[in-house]
Amino acid sequence: MIIETGVLIALIVKALAAVPIVTAVTVLVLNFTQIIDWFKELRPKNPQVDKSKLYFTLKDLWASGNYRTIQGVFDTRTQQLGKVRSIRSANVDARLADYHRNHRLVTYE
Repeated sequence: MIIETGVLIALIVKALAAVPIVTAVTVLVLNFTQIIDWFKELRPKNPQVDKSKLYFTLKDLWASGNYRTIQGVFDTRTQQLGKVRSIRSANVDARLADYHRNHRLVTYE
């Protein structure tokens, strides 16, 4: 199932508004490795099992100088959020900033 990026962002933002984010993390610098490690903890041993799971980061508040990144799993089949966390940081590393340079939403395989 292919979903247009704008529609996908709208679906995720709508789902985020409906579900309180229980997990909040604060770090000095958010780096790409922290993002990937969290996804690895969630991903089943056989990632081929469920292709409907979309792993994502959504940048929020970056323009104001405050870094807040939403990280989570979205089920494209049911259009429901799985595990989600909000990460506040004083900065983000160059690799993560590069991925989000022109994209509010970044997905990971």
